[in-house]
Amino acid sequence: MEWWATLESNQAWVSPAELQSAAAPCSPSPIRTLRLKAQADNSLTYLGQGRQSTIIWAGAPHKRGTLANRLLGRGIPKLPLRLDCNSHVQSYNHLRCDQIGSNGAIAGSARRQQVNERSKKVQFECIADCKNSLGECCFWDPRDERLRWTDIEGRSIFQLNSDGTVVEFPLPDRAGFVLPRQNSGFVVGFANWLALADQTLENFERLHDIEPDLPETRINDATVDPFGGVVFGTFNENPDKSARRPNASVYRLAPDGSVEKLFGGITVTNGLEFSLDGRTMYFADTGDGIIRRYSVGDEFSALNEIEPLAGPDIAPGMPDGATIDSDGNYWNARVWGGRVISLDRYGNLVQNIELPVKGPTCVAFGGNDLKDIYVTSLRTRHSDADLLKSPLAGGLFKARAEIPGRAQPMCRL
Repeated sequence: MEWWATLESNQAWVSPAELQSAAAPCSPSPIRTLRLKAQADNSLTYLGQGRQSTIIWAGAPHKRGTLANRLLGRGIPKLPLRLDCNSHVQSYNHLRCDQIGSNGAIAGSARRQQVNERSKKVQFECIADCKNSLGECCFWDPRDERLRWTDIEGRSIFQLNSDGTVVEFPLPDRAGFVLPRQNSGFVVGFANWLALADQTLENFERLHDIEPDLPETRINDATVDPFGGVVFGTFNENPDKSARRPNASVYRLAPDGSVEKLFGGITVTNGLEFSLDGRTMYFADTGDGIIRRYSVGDEFSALNEIEPLAGPDIAPGMPDGATIDSDGNYWNARVWGGRVISLDRYGNLVQNIELPVKGPTCVAFGGNDLKDIYVTSLRTRHSDADLLKSPLAGGLFKARAEIPGRAQPMCRL
């Protein structure tokens, strides 16, 4: 019998590099997660970088509980566990079983049934058949209680009013994102430049050119960070996907107006969002489908990649725009998978909700109680046959959630 577990610790963290070095000490670190596999002989195996290295094992029961660790899961016994790294023993605060099954199978029927039951309660309907070519970056603006989003290829920003009417604002260029400023106006990420816009979305002040030497890239996804800046990234849009180079990057527009490159080697920036406490940044390169996590220092003084939240096979489709709810669950639109999903902080699938279109692109919470879920979608790359099956492609969709979202942060530019 095998089961999967997730180890979470605020006492020690062992990186893949440290696992390969017997002399490497186990250094203290903030909370981190580690994917493990428990075998029938009670040994625990770390799975990383395509190799298996048994680094954690379960010994005989300790009556005094000197190693206060627990395996939580139905039918899984409580076992004391320790980390053996150059004879340096560390105890861990939490060890929870998030997937149970034989030979690494995904969680049992009880978990799947819970996900299915929760998901069936959420029914999306099209509330605006706006036929966006590439609807993206939706957000609920608490300043005037309206939903706004972009149609990148349509060179427009759309606005949903409280009476259900939709207003379209033409733009001078394609816009990957629009985000609200603390007082009035917006930050807009055009194809290769950043701008400040007034509340009318008619006047634009150019701030920075982005990747002017890379004609094949454009600005794509963005989110407001916990310190009032905007984290955004670019997208290699070469129509020949086989020829796309990972030459896109992720940047930060700071509240003082400066721009800093955070990291590169990206093909398609998506899935940007921050945890409730602001200490973790989520990011996905749609090309590889992994939802990654990064620890964030105070005032963005540091950014370090940690264990990913989920792999590409967590659900059909590929990761696109994202948001977070008030419980800290990460919500992600799965483009070409026809659904949105939510994941808890351990990477467990909480909801898997289908839509009547195959190209959802972004998800946001809104409404007076932040329990309305809005999803944008795309119409591009649909054949005539596809559009016959999904005539609402490119529309705006809405459903009701049990858990409210988090209020939209404001950028302080």
